[in-house]
Amino acid sequence: MENEYQKSKPQYGEQGFKERVHGRIKTLFVEDAASALLPTGEVNAERFFELITGEGPAIESDVAWIYVSCANALAAMWVMEKQEQQQEQEQEQELQQDCAWDLLCEASFYLGTVVVTNRGEELFTETVVGTYKSAIAAEGGSSRHKQTNAMKTRAYEIMRSQAPWPSQARAVSILENTLTEEFGPDSLKNFEATITGWIKAMPDRLELIPSLRDRLK
Repeated sequence: MENEYQKSKPQYGEQGFKERVHGRIKTLFVEDAASALLPTGEVNAERFFELITGEGPAIESDVAWIYVSCANALAAMWVMEKQEQQQEQEQEQELQQDCAWDLLCEASFYLGTVVVTNRGEELFTETVVGTYKSAIAAEGGSSRHKQTNAMKTRAYEIMRSQAPWPSQARAVSILENTLTEEFGPDSLKNFEATITGWIKAMPDRLELIPSLRDRLK
């Protein structure tokens, strides 16, 4: 990000990015983190408009994407630091990690967009085409991760709403059939292994599967 900002705004020198972008966004998270993130876990873009418009017409150029990318990256760091400071339940920690991963994916995508914009005159060179594909892959990775999170949440809902389960194998089978029907047969690479991992990570697994609890006594 620093390198791309310096190319777009060379008049601010080597410290331009740290002072005008990174520093001001970091200050916002320190002073008013609650308004910097939406309830969905996404960056609240409106909170950064004032900073971006300080660049003049840059809101319509690649510099705007640098701000958005930096905001997502710092938001991911803030979420992880918050998790480390609080003694949260295991499930809540997983949700925090998922949120941080989504934010990093967003940061990667927008940074890729910046690189393509800054090399507009070279769009057809091998290097830039590769960068463009990387940006698209990052966007796709973010979308896939969000769908996986939705499937995981749905699996936990079914596990708890239909408990008690006669066995873990039965739970995996029911979840696989339900998730395949709701999200499609290609929504996960390995349904059985993934669902089994989700169930094992549930803090209340033994209460949901009494036979497993009795067997592990």
